[in-house]
Amino acid sequence: MLPELPVPGPEVALALFLLLAIYAGALHAANSGRFPGLAWLGGRTIGRDLAIGLGVLATAPAIALAVVLASHSAGQREDRAAELLQETANTISTGLDELFDKHMNGIASLANTIQRSGRMDVASLTDAIVSHHELYPDYLTMLAANTFGDIVTATTMVQGRPLRISSLNHNISDRPYFVTPMREGGVFVSDVFQGRGLGQDPIIAVSARVSTIDGTPWGIVEGSLNLQRLSRFHPATTMFGQDIELLILDQRDRVISSTRADSRILETVSLPLLNADAEKNDRLYTHAVSGLGWQVHASIPRAPVHAEVWVDARATLLWLLSAVAIAIMLSTAIARRVTRPLTALKTAVRALDLEGADADLAAPPGAPEEIRQVYEHLSSMSNRMQNSHRQLTAAVEAGKHYRQQLETTLARRETEIRSRTNELEHTNRNLRTLSNVDQLTGLANRRRFTEAIDQAWRHCMREQSPVSLVLLDIDHFKAFNDTYGHQNGDYCLARVGGALSACVWRPLDLVARYGGEEFVMVLANTELDNALSIAGRTRRVIEDMRLPHAGAPDGFVTLSLGVASTVPQRGSDYQLLLQEADRALYFAKEKGRNRVGWADQGELRLMGDKNPGHNADQIIEFRLPVTDTD
Repeated sequence: MLPELPVPGPEVALALFLLLAIYAGALHAANSGRFPGLAWLGGRTIGRDLAIGLGVLATAPAIALAVVLASHSAGQREDRAAELLQETANTISTGLDELFDKHMNGIASLANTIQRSGRMDVASLTDAIVSHHELYPDYLTMLAANTFGDIVTATTMVQGRPLRISSLNHNISDRPYFVTPMREGGVFVSDVFQGRGLGQDPIIAVSARVSTIDGTPWGIVEGSLNLQRLSRFHPATTMFGQDIELLILDQRDRVISSTRADSRILETVSLPLLNADAEKNDRLYTHAVSGLGWQVHASIPRAPVHAEVWVDARATLLWLLSAVAIAIMLSTAIARRVTRPLTALKTAVRALDLEGADADLAAPPGAPEEIRQVYEHLSSMSNRMQNSHRQLTAAVEAGKHYRQQLETTLARRETEIRSRTNELEHTNRNLRTLSNVDQLTGLANRRRFTEAIDQAWRHCMREQSPVSLVLLDIDHFKAFNDTYGHQNGDYCLARVGGALSACVWRPLDLVARYGGEEFVMVLANTELDNALSIAGRTRRVIEDMRLPHAGAPDGFVTLSLGVASTVPQRGSDYQLLLQEADRALYFAKEKGRNRVGWADQGELRLMGDKNPGHNADQIIEFRLPVTDTD
């Protein structure tokens, strides 16, 4: 007796593999000796363990494979059967759509033909309907009704020929196939209903409104499709030796056509009875839905689909079991051939472990070639291990000596490298200082000024902000040197440089010795007014120092300053700005010194007069630390 449903192959296979895993775990536990109750599983020789293990290992997968193959084959056959059933249902659904489309187009064409002719007399209508009925023999009857619903003419199909019906005392004004097209126009397809006037058969009405030439509704033309003609859609083919069972239902689940003997036309069917996924279902079901919403159900029994599967499964299982039996016999023979030499090999390895170089590692007589090779390799390995041990001992002793020497050398080298690195860093710092700092004044030198003005120029060009230059010159410095000597002149330069360095403090600002007694200030992001303010404050700082200068009109050291400012533009450089500041400086000198001159768009101006509160009579006596003259 074959099962009616596919075998749960994967579940059975999983169960077999779980049993195999449980057996393996139990055998492992028995071999560990921790579970005395499982001792009956252990204690065998390796030969018996190999034979039983290989047998179980081969049997379980073989049975699982057979079951999985059977299940897979059943599933494939079911899928193929379902595809064929679906194709059948789709073909019938398409045929129904084509049938209704054909008759709907025909009725529409008939209505248009009558309307274009404009002839609404009985004879003309009868001729048109008879001609149309001959082209569409699937109509059981056809009729034309006027605007009151009275049938004017009608035909019926008798032995393949349309004949005019003489008795026409019927009114269809209450029928949906009359009311709907008269109200809405177009082609109307009714639900299935029981005829009453021209016949008592279940029919489907296809109707269309007919209008006069001027568009006034005249009535309708209608054809009643014979449901018995739908039997031609019943499939003539079989699947797996079984006829395909067909059931066509309308939108309200009423039977329209069926191959089942117990089905009645227009009988309502409960759809849950057709559920293909219901448990214990012994049939394969599929369905399709037509354009009118009709359902086409097709089914076949499951049992024939699976019949051939079990025949193949039994044959496969027999072959697999035969292979398992042979595998067990071979595993037993192989185990015996392996275990006997292994026992001797175990004794030899134990002797090597206990006796070392004195162990007897000769192969036993009659041992297989593979076991003899193992003995030879074991003896060779023992000799190499002894040699390696001696070499390793010597290398370890030598390594200790070399490591001590290496550590001493590395420590000495590291100290030397650290000392040289510190010296190089100190030298580099001094070189950087010497290259950028004026040694006399401690200010930036000419080289550092060039870098600073270039950096400030590019920065202000990006930011489109002003940059200002202030050129400073000690008034009558040559006379100072002539009076006090060059050593005191250097002292004066150093004092002035120290005072100037305190007049600026921003990161991009710089005071540098430009050359001789000339100094320069770089003021980034500084407008002309602010630059003039800084220049004026700087002049007063030097003036307030009261450094004695007998060769100066005021009797003390003063500065003349030239200021220029601009916003750098692309393609320009700072040389023009430097020239403007230089012109402003010489303008201040020409106007009496101890003044601030500034250039503004080519014009030269002065920033006020010198401080009137200071004059030669107010000079405080101040002696320079060095009084020798050149």
